[in-house]
Amino acid sequence: MLKSLKKFVAADQGKEPEAVLKPAMLELYNLAMEKGLFDRPWYEKKIGAVFETDHEAFKDYLYRSKFTTISPSPRLDNEAYYRSSPDVFVSGMSPLQHYLLHGVTEGRSITPEQERWTPKNIVDIPRTLSPKVQDFKIAIVLHIFYADFVKKFCKMIEKLPVTVDVLCTAVGKKIQKKALAAFSKLENVSEVQCACVKNHGRNFGPLLVEFSQKILEYDLFCHMHSKKSLYSGRENAQWADYLAEYLLLNPGVVTGVLNAFAEDEEYGLYYPVSYPYLPGFANHVLRNKEGMKELAERYSFDIPTDFLPYPVGGMFWARPAALERLLSTEFTYDDFPAEPIPNDGTILHGIERCLGLLVESKGYRQLYYVPDGGVFTEDPSFIMIEYQHLSLAHVRNVLLESKSISFDLFDTLISREYYFADYAKLLLGKILAQRGLVRDAKKFVLIRNEEELALRKEQQFRGDVTIYEIYERVAKRLSLDPQEGPALADQEFELDLNMIGGKSEMIELFNELVDNRKQLSIVTDTYYTAEQVTTMLRKAGGMCSCRFYVSSQERMRKDTGDIWKVIRKELTENGLFDSHIHVGDNVVSDRQIPEEQGFKTFHILSPMDKCLMLGMGSILNNLPELDEKSILKWGFLLNKIGRNPLVN
Repeated sequence: MLKSLKKFVAADQGKEPEAVLKPAMLELYNLAMEKGLFDRPWYEKKIGAVFETDHEAFKDYLYRSKFTTISPSPRLDNEAYYRSSPDVFVSGMSPLQHYLLHGVTEGRSITPEQERWTPKNIVDIPRTLSPKVQDFKIAIVLHIFYADFVKKFCKMIEKLPVTVDVLCTAVGKKIQKKALAAFSKLENVSEVQCACVKNHGRNFGPLLVEFSQKILEYDLFCHMHSKKSLYSGRENAQWADYLAEYLLLNPGVVTGVLNAFAEDEEYGLYYPVSYPYLPGFANHVLRNKEGMKELAERYSFDIPTDFLPYPVGGMFWARPAALERLLSTEFTYDDFPAEPIPNDGTILHGIERCLGLLVESKGYRQLYYVPDGGVFTEDPSFIMIEYQHLSLAHVRNVLLESKSISFDLFDTLISREYYFADYAKLLLGKILAQRGLVRDAKKFVLIRNEEELALRKEQQFRGDVTIYEIYERVAKRLSLDPQEGPALADQEFELDLNMIGGKSEMIELFNELVDNRKQLSIVTDTYYTAEQVTTMLRKAGGMCSCRFYVSSQERMRKDTGDIWKVIRKELTENGLFDSHIHVGDNVVSDRQIPEEQGFKTFHILSPMDKCLMLGMGSILNNLPELDEKSILKWGFLLNKIGRNPLVN
C-alpha cells in the first residue's frame, strides 16, 4: 500500500483538493485513521468550517496543510514537523503525508499540537453575503511579472461572489496581451485595463504610478501580485498560496471580508495574519526606519519603535478612502529603485510597512484573519507569536547542541539598572554643570552625542570609534585642557559600570556553556574598549573565557555586516561555522544581517520589545527625552521586566 501511496503523492504535489485521486486518498486516509492522526471534528473546529464527509475534510487538510500551521489532530503538530524537517517544507508535501509515507521509516518524530497564539478578541462576521456588497464598486488590482500567474489569477477572480473590474500591470507586451484576453473572458469582470510596464518598482511602483488615481473611484480594492519565493535554489509557492487562499480563493473568508467592509465603514485594511513560516522579524521595521520617517512626515502619522502589523508580502484588501493620501500622491518610476533592489531598506519596503499606519492615522481600523481557528480579529499581537511560548529550557537545549556560540552583550547578557545608555552621560553632565563647564546636564549629553555623530560622519560611517576619540573632541568643544578628555571618558565609563548588572538567567546559561567547554565569543557594537567590555561582563558575573569582537577595537561593526564576514571566515577555517549559533536581542544586527550571511541565530526580546509586547507601547514610545524622573521610573521598570528576555 505504501508504494502506491508514494507514487500518488509524488504525482499530486501542488494540486487542489478536488484533483486528489479518490482511491489513493482513501488509502492515505485509512492509514491516518488507523494511527489516530486525523480527527475530523477537531479539524473542523480548528479551521471554523463544516464538511459533508470525512473524506472531504481530509482532502481539505492535505491541501491546506502545505501552506498553513493547521494540524490534522491533537497528536501531530503541523508547524513543528515542518520546522524540524525543513526538507519536507521545501518539498511542499503535507506533514501528515510525509510522516505516514516516509517519516515513520526514516525515524522522524511527531509532537502533539501546541497552542501558540489565540486572539484576544474575535470579530463575528456573517459568511452569507450582505446585500450592501452588491452596491460596492470593486477593483482587483494586479501586478504580473510571471506569465503563469495570469491563469492563477483568473481562477481566483472567477470564484468571487461579486462583479469586479480588473486593473492590471504586466511586465512586457506578451503578458499584457495574455492578461487582457484572459480577464476579458471572465463573466464576473465588467472592465479590464492592463498597462504594459517595465520591471521597475516591483508591485507598489506600478500600482502607484499607473492606477492610484483610478483606484480612488472605487469603494474597495484588492491588491495582488505574482509572488514567488525561492528556498534552496528552487521555487516554493507556499507563501503565495497562503495569501491567495485568504484573500481571494476561500469563499467563506472572502464573503466575510466583503461583509466586514460593507457593514462597518471604519474598516480600512484587511489581510490574513503573517505567513507563519516567515522569520519572526518579518513584522519589524528592520532597516526601514529612516525611510518610514520620511513617509510619516509626508503623510502625518507616527511610526512605532520596532514591531508592527502590516500586510507582509504586499497583498491586501483596502478601502481606497483609507489610503487616500498615498493614492493621491503623484509618483513616477524615478521615485522607486531600479532592479536589482536590496532585500530591505527601500521606499518599497517602507510603503508596505506604513499601510496600516496610514489607515489608522485616518481613523480607520485593520482587520485580520486567523486560519488556525477560522476567525477574524482586530488583535495585532500575532506579530510576536514566535516569542510568546519560548522557555529558558528550550534556549538552553538549542545552544547546548552547538559547538560554537556567540553572544551580543548589552541587553543580552548584561543590562543597565535604568536601561537607557544616555543616563551615564546625563549623570556626567550634572557633575560638569556643577563645575560650571556646561550650562546644564541635558546640554552636555547633546554636545557629547553630536561630537560622536560628527566623528562617525568624518569616517563616512565606516568602522567604529572609541570613547576616548569622542571625548578628545568633547574636550576641544568645551575648551578644556586636552588631558581632560581621557579623564572624562573614564568617568563616563565608571558611571555606566556602576549601573551594570547581569541578566541572571542568561549569565547562568552563558557560564554553563563555558563549563561545557563550548567555544564562546562576545560580539558587540560599542564605543567602549575591549578591556572595558571585559570588565563589564566580569562585574555582571560572566566568566570571561571567550573571544571578544568589540567594534571599537576591530573597527568593524555588526550593524554594517562587516564583522560577520570576519567571524564567518574564522569559523569556517576552524571547521565550526556549521555548528555555530549567535544569540542577541537586536533584530537587525543580531538576526537579520547575520542570517543574510548564512549564520544560525537565536533572537531574544530586548527589554523594550518585551515591554511593548506586554502592552506598554503607549507609554514607552512617548517618554520625554533625557528626563531623569522618567529614566528612574520607566528605565528601572524596563530593566526589571526585561531582565528575563522570555515572556514565560
